[in-house]
Amino acid sequence: MKNYDLKASHNNRRVFMTDDEPYREKLFSGLSLQTAMSFDRPLNMEFEIEEGYDESKNPLENDMLYWSGFAGWLPKASYCIVSNKLREFFGGFNLPKHTYYAIKLRWKGDVKEFYIFHLYDDFDKYIDFENCRYTTSSYDFIKNETKIIEKAIGGYSSTKQLRDHNSANYDATRRVNITTQQNIAPLIQDFDMAEGVANLIRVFDNIYDEIHSRKNEFRGIWIAETYSDVTHYVRKSDIHLLDDLT
Repeated sequence: MKNYDLKASHNNRRVFMTDDEPYREKLFSGLSLQTAMSFDRPLNMEFEIEEGYDESKNPLENDMLYWSGFAGWLPKASYCIVSNKLREFFGGFNLPKHTYYAIKLRWKGDVKEFYIFHLYDDFDKYIDFENCRYTTSSYDFIKNETKIIEKAIGGYSSTKQLRDHNSANYDATRRVNITTQQNIAPLIQDFDMAEGVANLIRVFDNIYDEIHSRKNEFRGIWIAETYSDVTHYVRKSDIHLLDDLT
């Protein structure tokens, strides 16, 4: 029931664009974002891979690459650049709504097709908020101390409501700030992957185990257990284990 973060290795070169505006116009010209996110389509674009400190390795042989400067274009910006091998690997699992954009990456005259893998759905609708676990704590600015006030189940209907609540209680000039943290978020479906952030995707044990069993097949990827201080998702079939976590 653990969560894991999957992303490109730290030593991978970044994929970047030299001129944002022309690419933005070419990417979404004549399309609404909703239309653009609703089906797989090629972008018919080539992007450079920046020079790195280790020129002996060809970054086009990697299965994940770090994308620089794309987040503002994608709603719900959970995305990464993956190879066709990793795209086919993901196809064997139950994923939230997603799409792939075919692109071409260029490095030292070599060109290879990759995909922007984008999780674009509103993940709030898959969260069982009535059974979410929260911790409310107080932070003393003077003493630089954090104390837990209470732990609770439920109480919010969306992550936006929780963010609004915390924003209303935040004041950097006050001695004490009260913050509620969503620690555990059970899901109403058995996804094998949850939302992430730019260049990082949250996955569950089955994807983690399969990657490790086939670790010699993939290059340029990094996967490790998610830090304890962020929200952890729980698959629907594992909800009965929640009492062991609180």
